[in-house]
Amino acid sequence: YQIVDAVGCEISPDRVDLRVHTAHDAELELWTVRRIAPLFEKEFDLALGVRLAGASDVELSDDRTD
Repeated sequence: YQIVDAVGCEISPDRVDLRVHTAHDAELELWTVRRIAPLFEKEFDLALGVRLAGASDVELSDDRTD
C-alpha cells in the first residue's frame, strides 16, 4: 500500500525542495521527513523543504545553523 504516488525535486544552490504527489493522507510520511530533515541538512549543508503538490511549502526545520 503506497501513500505517495510520486515525488518531484527542485535543487538550488542553498536548498532542496520536494513536491509530494498523493491522493491520500500523508501526515505520517511528512512527519518522518521532518524528523530526519536535520540530518540531511547537516550532511549536505542545504535547507530541505517539502510540500504536497498544490499546497504551500512546509518548512521542515528552522533550527539550521550556517
